[in-house]
Amino acid sequence: MSKTIYPVITDTDALPLVLAGIGEYERTTRRQDPAGEPYPRIIITTEGECALTVNGQDNVLRSGSIVCIPPEVRYSAAPGEEGWSAKWISLGGSMSAEMMQKLGNGQYTYCAQAQTEECENLFGQIMTEASAPIPRPELVSTLLYAFLLAVRKAEMQKDTESYAASINASVDHMNRHYSEDITLERLAAISGISLQHFCRVFRSKLGMRPMEYLARVRVTQAKILLDETDEKINDIAKAVGFGDQNYFGVTFRKYEGVSPTEYRKEHGGRNEN
Repeated sequence: MSKTIYPVITDTDALPLVLAGIGEYERTTRRQDPAGEPYPRIIITTEGECALTVNGQDNVLRSGSIVCIPPEVRYSAAPGEEGWSAKWISLGGSMSAEMMQKLGNGQYTYCAQAQTEECENLFGQIMTEASAPIPRPELVSTLLYAFLLAVRKAEMQKDTESYAASINASVDHMNRHYSEDITLERLAAISGISLQHFCRVFRSKLGMRPMEYLARVRVTQAKILLDETDEKINDIAKAVGFGDQNYFGVTFRKYEGVSPTEYRKEHGGRNEN
């Protein structure tokens, strides 16, 4: 049994987000094969299993799966033998495409499993408002924005769990090879994930950007050399991965509050050049 609501949209430019459609698949066993829709659609699986094909890409949807399907993209959904239950929302409005893009769901995205309680709660509120005799478009628009944020939060939490080991590999690489020329692309490749995912998950896990972490590692190693050796400042900068002494000085001051020369004087270093 399915429940579907397609509200009458009188002016898609009046609000940044409007509800183009909302519905539930309840233990359906028939094959869904919709034509490409003019609106992006988000589908959250709540029970059962379904084989989803989008642009030739196959994924299995199970409880907690979230998929975002862009507009004008055909897809087919073949529920498993025990059926498939899911909740879906289609979004319209003057800024729907832009918001989806900024939240990382502008293209087809698939999250195998996430904590979807907040998403489902907001879905229920949107369904209730859409079913009212006189829906309130402004309230629905606000709820839709909260729903998009909840979806992104659920996806990011799962990303953080899934890629934790990969992020550890990049951290270990920076700790051991800080003196080398290290790029974001190199770190993402070491982690085995896309550059976009790498930067987002790294910051979520460590609370800073990858290159900020690398700078901190280099400054820490520079402090050791300033304390324990009589090497010149320029040589120390090169030894820890800074090709330019001026940039080294700016970065060092940013994290330590003093220049490398001042740090060495304060800590009794043996060479002030």
